[in-house]
Amino acid sequence: SVGPSQLGEDCGSGLFCATAVPEGDVVCEYRGTVMSTQDAMRLDDKSYLMRLGPQVYIDAREHLEVLARYINDCRNPAVYNVRFDKR
Repeated sequence: SVGPSQLGEDCGSGLFCATAVPEGDVVCEYRGTVMSTQDAMRLDDKSYLMRLGPQVYIDAREHLEVLARYINDCRNPAVYNVRFDKR
């Protein structure tokens, strides 16, 4: 379910599981509009961008049905809570 992030007041919403997820299970897929780095960096709102690799981003901003957009992709290793398989 989607709820307030527990990482801090300014962190928005987060995705939470009601039950434990076995290691290696897929929780959800990040889907959206595929775009180049150049196009992604032109966006005013980069809140739901996921970098897949060199010159490839996915923007889930307008894809409200994609719950994966609420998973934390924090750059601080101390608060990692997921592992991303970017294939």
